[in-house]
Amino acid sequence: MQNRITKLAQCVFFLVISSCSVNETVEPNVMALEFSHDKISPTMSEYVDSVSYLVLKENDVNALGNINRLVIDNNLIYAGDYRLKKISVFSIDGEPKFVLDKQGRGPGEYLEIKGFSVLGKNLYVLDNYNHKVHIYDSFSGEFVKSLKLPAIFDDIEALDNGGFLLAYSPQKSETGRSKKLRYRVVVADNKMQIINGYLSYQEQEQDAISFQLNFTVYGDKILFASFHKDSYYIFDRKDGRHLRTVSIQSKTSIPEDLRSDVKAVHGNYSHLFAVPYECKEYAYFTYYHDEHAFGYLAVLNERKIVSNSEKSAKNNIIGVIGGCDDYFIGYIQSSSNYDMLVKYGFPKADSLDEAAIHRDEPFLIRYHMK
Repeated sequence: MQNRITKLAQCVFFLVISSCSVNETVEPNVMALEFSHDKISPTMSEYVDSVSYLVLKENDVNALGNINRLVIDNNLIYAGDYRLKKISVFSIDGEPKFVLDKQGRGPGEYLEIKGFSVLGKNLYVLDNYNHKVHIYDSFSGEFVKSLKLPAIFDDIEALDNGGFLLAYSPQKSETGRSKKLRYRVVVADNKMQIINGYLSYQEQEQDAISFQLNFTVYGDKILFASFHKDSYYIFDRKDGRHLRTVSIQSKTSIPEDLRSDVKAVHGNYSHLFAVPYECKEYAYFTYYHDEHAFGYLAVLNERKIVSNSEKSAKNNIIGVIGGCDDYFIGYIQSSSNYDMLVKYGFPKADSLDEAAIHRDEPFLIRYHMK
């Protein structure tokens, strides 16, 4: 049973799962967390107050194959499927509202959704193929305008002051990126002019792997992570200032000089596997070790890390794709995965939600934290 719960959790993760004056200084406000597998207790469920379900009502237009990014803003749920290149929007109760599905090269159309951000009245789509950020009305999906990108980026978040945070992970194929853009995180103004940069890298530097997402958001905080270090960086959503760094320290972590070596990724080393999500005083993160990726919970005010139980699935936190208010948001594909979890103690949905789950309608799991 222990192995089946562990393997199911792993399976769920992989399915979800101009001129400028640049200041690259990351302030020395660092919280260090020790990752030592033999010291981590399987007590994650003790920090969960309750579990609830939300079924997303699909139709022929808004159906999703997967949810790569989920944003809750404006009392709406924005679920992005990057492969299908669309964003389905639901009410906070799961009722369909509208779908952003404007693929093409014309005005207001995009060739990819590399990333997207929602803030207030605007929904922003990062489209490297068209070299633009497209802006849409976040309540209707109507096109507003586009901004020209100064370079290719991997992710985007909008700032309260009208500017943007943009993320980039250097790859082997990179050519001709100017020195002023050689930062993993840059701050741009409302006209997409670069005004600041953090975490510089050298021209020959590259990351062995790229994360699907580089940014997550919780309240007024933007979290950034990439493969270059087992840390995540917290920025102020008001203006993009760096606030704090959380470092996950392990004796088996990949050395810096091997971070460009793909062989090291799947070797005997350990490393952060995705950008974390925060909620209240917790951070949920995925960490690779012993040839598998596992989910962990950092209890930040206690500076400790806990794991799910392998003996019972009761209140285990699985498939996290977001954090909002007092809960983490999980996404599990297929009713068979749900049935397997329930068999080993995971809380059941009520009869109406369970019937929808068994019709294979998509559903979210809310882990309400203590």
